[in-house]
Amino acid sequence: MELINKIKREWEYHANGYSNIIKDELNSFRPQAWLNLIEEQIGYKKGLNILDIGCGPGFFSIIFSKAGHNVVGIDCSENMLEQAVLNAKENGVNPKFIQMDSHNLEFEDNTFDLIINRNVTWTLIEPVKAYKEWHRVLKPKGKLLIFDANWFLDKYDEELKIENDRRRKLCIEEYGSAYKSFEGPEEYIVKDKFPLEDKIRPQWDEITLSKIGFKNLLVERNIIDRVWDEKEKLLYGATPMFMISAQKTDENCDFSSEHISDSIKKYWTNRSQTYSEQNNAELQCNQNEIWTQAILENVDKKGCLKVLDIGCGPGEFSILMAKAGHNVTGVDMTEAMLEKARLNAQNYNVDVEFVSMDVQNLQFEDDTFDLIISRNVTWNLQEIENFFKGCRRILKKDGRMVYFDANWYLYLHDEQARKDREQADIKYKKIYEKDPEYAVSNVSLTNVSYGLPLSKEKRPEWDRNNLSKFGFNIIRIDENINQRVFNEEEQVRYSATPMFTVVVEKK
Repeated sequence: MELINKIKREWEYHANGYSNIIKDELNSFRPQAWLNLIEEQIGYKKGLNILDIGCGPGFFSIIFSKAGHNVVGIDCSENMLEQAVLNAKENGVNPKFIQMDSHNLEFEDNTFDLIINRNVTWTLIEPVKAYKEWHRVLKPKGKLLIFDANWFLDKYDEELKIENDRRRKLCIEEYGSAYKSFEGPEEYIVKDKFPLEDKIRPQWDEITLSKIGFKNLLVERNIIDRVWDEKEKLLYGATPMFMISAQKTDENCDFSSEHISDSIKKYWTNRSQTYSEQNNAELQCNQNEIWTQAILENVDKKGCLKVLDIGCGPGEFSILMAKAGHNVTGVDMTEAMLEKARLNAQNYNVDVEFVSMDVQNLQFEDDTFDLIISRNVTWNLQEIENFFKGCRRILKKDGRMVYFDANWYLYLHDEQARKDREQADIKYKKIYEKDPEYAVSNVSLTNVSYGLPLSKEKRPEWDRNNLSKFGFNIIRIDENINQRVFNEEEQVRYSATPMFTVVVEKK
């Protein structure tokens, strides 16, 4: 039996049991919680044309019909749709329910303002095909909202399986049961492999949706505090539900500078805690000595230097330079990062001035600094010329700039870079028996990176060919310092994106 028919057969048998769950949800805090969450993404509008894909017994269809929208719910299961009709009637609304395959939508192009689904995408047989269909039927500027989790990833991750088993036991001890029961014979449970069950999500979705043409991607990797009860958090907390928001735009639509800046700021704000933890781990091991040497070996001037740490984040480089006896100023556009930096500097008993500032518009007098340093900053730039010319302006005569970066998003633009990253991920998973986690943040920059000029460039070749235009002499470029600055696990994780060093001097 084809997988699609097995799925349909299972949900036909489980329709009554699932409907009971949905009835409980409709009489709980969840309708308002979900409405609040989704309205934050779509605005507080009325009368939208909404498609609820995999609607099941009608939860989303019902709450958005109540909120004044025109809702169509589709599902492959006739029994699910029958339950949806009954539940809608009990709640005094009348959304339209249609039996339909989510991979082959029977709607005209540009029909819906919003497509929503929950716990559906993991069941898709051809997810890329389905996402293309969903893109097709959305109106320009229409939004897609996906809510799902890595439900079956523990089949491929032993540590996750152990954690899920632990949570299941705790849940039984505290609540008397682990799962809400579904009606229907056990033999109807589908045991075939689904295409997305071994993928790391939502990372897979970010890349796929971007390639299809969705823009303005926003990812929240953990929304359970907003929409789950305490039992669900305990039981499923190791694989939290995520949200993906994506927008259909015109083919040639460019990101506005304001949108990109806001997205970058949100990204680094969200990363402030985990990035601070990473900085502190490096400050407490031999990496602090390695980074200090990697910076200062490129400086000829002696004595106490006036140093500017651009994009200082939680302050690691600023702290290292202050500990080395220099007069340091750290700037960042993200207040959450600066708060971490000030706290970290206090904990390490060093005096650093931290200032909120747009690094592409540096507010310092000419000829102020002996040395400018940065790490993982230049790839964020929109205004490249402004940045480098600004750095040159505020450097003293013969002052130097030392920066470290990598081709973090080149894989989205270059086929060989994509293959290299895939091979690196496979190698990492084989060695460490887990998937690589490149950056922990609820906000995605995958799509925004298309609007960042340096994400498309092969570096440091670009730097070698362009820095003289901005008034610098190139002192040295190291194309791969991974073995020097990363631990063994990081070297494997980042083998496809080697960190490089660029050292330049003001002409």
